[in-house]
Amino acid sequence: MMKNEYEPAPAERLLAAFRILDPQGTGKISIEILEELLTTKGIGFRPEEIMAFKNYAIDKTGQWVEYEDYVAKLVDENQRHYDYLFAEWFAKHPDRR
Repeated sequence: MMKNEYEPAPAERLLAAFRILDPQGTGKISIEILEELLTTKGIGFRPEEIMAFKNYAIDKTGQWVEYEDYVAKLVDENQRHYDYLFAEWFAKHPDRR
């Protein structure tokens, strides 16, 4: 992510993936299920990545990821990152505005 090697997935694609894991349509997925998926199903998150994910994504109860809120947070953060990158680029290239 720090090297911008991959474009972020669109919000609707992320939401669709979460909805597959939430067939009852509750809007949330337990952190235990997500942790299992992220560590054992070919994704291979390391312990420090799981901790960072939990710190970023988990709700106030410490039990759930409310995925619509999580995706909105990601989209907002990505937009702020792009805004920062563009501002930095235009600051270095004022003649390109």
